[in-house]
Amino acid sequence: FNIYEPMIRKRRKQDDLRQVKKTKKSFRRNKARWQQLEEKIKQWHNREQ
Repeated sequence: FNIYEPMIRKRRKQDDLRQVKKTKKSFRRNKARWQQLEEKIKQWHNREQ
C-alpha cells in the first residue's frame, strides 16, 4: 500500500471534525485542563438560564 503518514494525519483530523457538534465553529483552544470542572460549570450555566 502507498499510505503515507501525512495522509493518516489528515484522515484522523477529518474524523475528529465529523464528531464535533454542528454548532462548534472551530477548534480554537486546547483541551480543558480541568475537564470535570468545565463540565460542572457548563451544567450549572445551563440550569441557570
